[in-house]
Amino acid sequence: MISKIFIAGDIVIFSEKQNIVDEKLKNIIENSDLAICNFEAPLKSVGKKINKAGPYLFQNPKALDYVKETGFSICSLANNHIFDYGEKGLKTTLNKCETLNIETIGADFSFEQANKLLIKKVNESTFGFLAFSEAEFGVFTDYSDYGAVAYINHHKTNKLITDSKKKVDFLIIIAHAGVESVDLPLPEWRNRYKELCDFGADAVIAHHPHVPQGWEMYNNKPIFYSLGNFYFDRENIKEDSSFSVILNFNSNQFVDYKIITHKKINGLACFIDDKTFNNKLENLCQKLNKTYMTEIDKMVLDLYEKRYKFHYQKAFKAYSSDMNLLKKTSRLINNFVFKKTNYKNKNLLLLHNIRIESHRFVMQRALHLIFEKDNRKQ
Repeated sequence: MISKIFIAGDIVIFSEKQNIVDEKLKNIIENSDLAICNFEAPLKSVGKKINKAGPYLFQNPKALDYVKETGFSICSLANNHIFDYGEKGLKTTLNKCETLNIETIGADFSFEQANKLLIKKVNESTFGFLAFSEAEFGVFTDYSDYGAVAYINHHKTNKLITDSKKKVDFLIIIAHAGVESVDLPLPEWRNRYKELCDFGADAVIAHHPHVPQGWEMYNNKPIFYSLGNFYFDRENIKEDSSFSVILNFNSNQFVDYKIITHKKINGLACFIDDKTFNNKLENLCQKLNKTYMTEIDKMVLDLYEKRYKFHYQKAFKAYSSDMNLLKKTSRLINNFVFKKTNYKNKNLLLLHNIRIESHRFVMQRALHLIFEKDNRKQ
């Protein structure tokens, strides 16, 4: 008998509504044996914001009710927003999950619980689930005195995966990592996800970029680099078409997968069968092959110029002819970059870009390419 595991991407629900999916998509989810999503932020609570760089998110108090009604029975909480409102925000979310009989993976109040293997019996097989995030604020690390989220690059993660595989027939890893709003996964994440498979994972399913990326088979194990958003209550997102995946297993092995494409239309995630979007997904997979590294080099240089360097360049250009260049540029950077983004501690921006692997990978690769180019000119 085939076991069907439905896995969806990011969910953020701000406002009250009747439901979040159309009937066709709901039927697909309910006809699966298990359905998992990434619950991207805590429920609204009296919790206070943690000290971090980047935006803060919370969800409507009824958001998990909608998730349950849609057919999801497992929520991954290993992401960069689930601890935005500290312990109270996480506790409110975990308590509501328990009330609704929604099981969770990837975040809790101890390292052991956040990294605890969830085992589910489906037909004749046992499935294990683990969820991890890159080193966002709120992730358990050896140098942090707070945390809630399982860390994908913790020194204990590889052994955890190997030990977990011994307890189940199939082990599925949910990962939250990568650069937002780009078509390609970084080489470092491709290598890491393959490494997770080498240590025992039977599939790695990732999200966080908020847009679809490609997927590939590695030693007969599927790796999906970004599912994109399943349901995100915001209109100014880059891509409102995305996909979920159904993994099919028999009692002995992974069989195949099925792509479920959907789009947010009039406030609902709706099943679609759009040739143009299907072609786009196929193209994303093709990009992982022959031209991958060439496109990666172009991508990181563009990201460096537009995301990491842009505001500082603008500041210097604005005052390039002024004799008090250094003083006024410093003031402009302070006002334009830090105050506008509400960073209480300016060092948080530096920490943000250094500790979170995706930012560090981009800057390191881009600067290396720039250095090599400059060196060739000499």
